[in-house]
Amino acid sequence: MNVIKIEPIVRQVIETDNDWKILKQLGKGSYGVVYLAEKKGIQKAIKVIMYEGKRPDLQADIEKEIKIMHHLAIKGKCDLIPCVREVYYADDDPSEEEDYFSDSKSKTTYYTFLVMDYIQGIPLKTYWNNLDNPELKVKLIYLVVLALRTLHYYNILHLDVHGENIMVTDDLHIYFIDFGLACMKDKCWAPFGGLYSPPEHDNYRVGNENKQVFSEMSDVYQLGLILSEMIRGETIQPVIYSHNCVSEMDVVINSLRTFKEYSPWNIIIGQMIKCDLMERPNLDMVIEEYKTGKMFSSKYISSYNKKHLKLYKSRESSEILTSISDNKEPGFDVSKMSDEKDLYETYEDGENSEEEYEGESSSTTSDEDINNSSEIQSLSDTDEDT
Repeated sequence: MNVIKIEPIVRQVIETDNDWKILKQLGKGSYGVVYLAEKKGIQKAIKVIMYEGKRPDLQADIEKEIKIMHHLAIKGKCDLIPCVREVYYADDDPSEEEDYFSDSKSKTTYYTFLVMDYIQGIPLKTYWNNLDNPELKVKLIYLVVLALRTLHYYNILHLDVHGENIMVTDDLHIYFIDFGLACMKDKCWAPFGGLYSPPEHDNYRVGNENKQVFSEMSDVYQLGLILSEMIRGETIQPVIYSHNCVSEMDVVINSLRTFKEYSPWNIIIGQMIKCDLMERPNLDMVIEEYKTGKMFSSKYISSYNKKHLKLYKSRESSEILTSISDNKEPGFDVSKMSDEKDLYETYEDGENSEEEYEGESSSTTSDEDINNSSEIQSLSDTDEDT
């Protein structure tokens, strides 16, 4: 039997002070460990974040993560994230045990304990690799896009989207975990350094200056990369420098078009990983493209983003770098589009049309899409039949 090595203060706070029983270690990261614990027959994941010395920046990021998860919890979205139920704090000051005359003094270690819902799922990539049916994989991509769109609907940018931070349960619920780099859209001070950082996290030209910027398009790019890896079966080294991004991404985009069994995602994902964030569709557009099979043109996407997309600088609160509309309502209304002749693109396979779009708009995310319960049930039923 493997013995779990746990620091005395961690065991004291979790087990002695709060009556949890640590069962096993679930994972380990740069700043801490996640344990599975149980109390009165209820299992929770306890994330222990630790750091030495006074770190106001890191403590602010921890508090930000807690507030974001609390924000989603009060919105009733514990079916999308592992909601935080309790928070404990502790510190360990080694100087109390050191020799008074010692020349070297150790720094105090600070601990934050997040008691969260335990998600019994597996990482997205692993789940994908266990599926053999391309039709199920197409629907799975849609559910992941829908889940990320829900985060954006509630004004959350994740900013660290990758295969290990997206979990899929047996009943095909999608959960996003690890909000350490996340932020509220209007209160962002997110540091960069996510696994799939997009080019604008290196620099982006705004006026006469190059700046680090982020927006919901950061999430779109990151999700596009992970989905392209899943479809192509090849790992992509993230390209963060604009001078070589276009040539490298063009290779990936052209390769994706050959995987027609995943249509229309093989084309949509190519749009999501465009190097210029202004050329990427937002997730409302992505959902509309999936439902209709028609792709918005680069010209239209760029025009729309230049009018509506909010860009923020790293670690500065709510400074808008571009002119934006004053419309704060989420959603994308196809009925308000202009220049319909530029709306759609035609590809060599002939699957997309430049014909004028007719009929009711379905791209604005509905309550059914936000809750996605019917889609999950539909996919679950299909999976059981296979």
